[in-house]
Amino acid sequence: MKKLLQISGVMGLVAILSVSTVLNAQPMFHTNPTISSGGNSIPLSYSSGCRGQQVYPVGVFGTPPSGQAITTIYFMPGTSYTGTRTYSQFHVSLKQANISSLSTTYETGMTNVFSSTNYSISYVGGQWFAITLQKPFPYNPSLPLIWEINVQSSGGSTFFCLNKGSSVTGAYRNYSTSYNASVAAGSGAYMLDMGFDLGSSGYPNSATIGKVCSPASPTCGNIPTVLSATILNKGKAPLDSVKMGARIHYQLGAIRDTAFVPEFNWKGFLASGEESKCQTFFNWSNGFRTGDSVYLWTRLPNGIVDSAWQDDTILYVIKPSMASGLYTIGDTLHDFVDLKSAFSTLCDTFGGVCDTVIFELDSSSKGSFQYFGQYDICDVAGTS
Repeated sequence: MKKLLQISGVMGLVAILSVSTVLNAQPMFHTNPTISSGGNSIPLSYSSGCRGQQVYPVGVFGTPPSGQAITTIYFMPGTSYTGTRTYSQFHVSLKQANISSLSTTYETGMTNVFSSTNYSISYVGGQWFAITLQKPFPYNPSLPLIWEINVQSSGGSTFFCLNKGSSVTGAYRNYSTSYNASVAAGSGAYMLDMGFDLGSSGYPNSATIGKVCSPASPTCGNIPTVLSATILNKGKAPLDSVKMGARIHYQLGAIRDTAFVPEFNWKGFLASGEESKCQTFFNWSNGFRTGDSVYLWTRLPNGIVDSAWQDDTILYVIKPSMASGLYTIGDTLHDFVDLKSAFSTLCDTFGGVCDTVIFELDSSSKGSFQYFGQYDICDVAGTS
């Protein structure tokens, strides 16, 4: 009896977004609330809408490490306040810039890290409450930190966030008592007590090539010119920039040679474990052919030496296609002795298929040919 094996490829993608609010936790890095001399209702407990910004000079948070990302921010209400505050259109943005004060002109270029149409904060007097960011923010401890909170309206229990008061020299805040205000109504020395958590340790900054999108392997008779690939963020910190490079080993006629691809500066945003879309970073005028090979690499994720540099470079070889036709599997008199050898040849020797390929299982061979268990096959280019 003969059986047919149908080859197909399956791809799946699952995306999970988790947002949470933490109550009464302890931030990893924070200003010192024990020296606070007052409180303020702007921007977290004002009676109507408001927009406020704060800047924190270098050193205020102690000595945080570099190469990580802010994942959670914290504030502390005065000791006599406990309750819940609700908000509509609650937005948090962050930025870092080499500035020492704020004016009535709002800082621009802020990165939104949290947005909610309806949001609530529960708090206990004298204890930190936390807002877990939807989008971690890469943090550089050598630059001041700026945050902005913009609220359309709020209600519920009233509280004041502790701050350093007017005794602190400088202008560390600006504010307006209206949502989306274009100009701040004032600025001053108040500095709200704040804390934050950074992305967990391990490999905070690490990126590599996820997959090669073009050229295809096999080329199926084409001569593609585009070199494109995805970027995979393998670090714990969000990835906002990385350099991509490549080296092409090719043959034209009897001549074999090497071409170096100019580095491409990728910029964007990838959360930990996220892979980018296909990014074109070179057009090869000679075109890619069967037998050509390409070394592709990434370096300097977020402008920092990769913490796991060993996997930065991959080798991509353009392999031939498996000839179309019928292949029998059964014993030494057939094309392949067994399924393992057939799959190994298809996956390792060839790049894929360009036309119909059929594997035929001959269970009648010598009257003893049998298959048991599960057989795994690689993703075969050209199949569906």
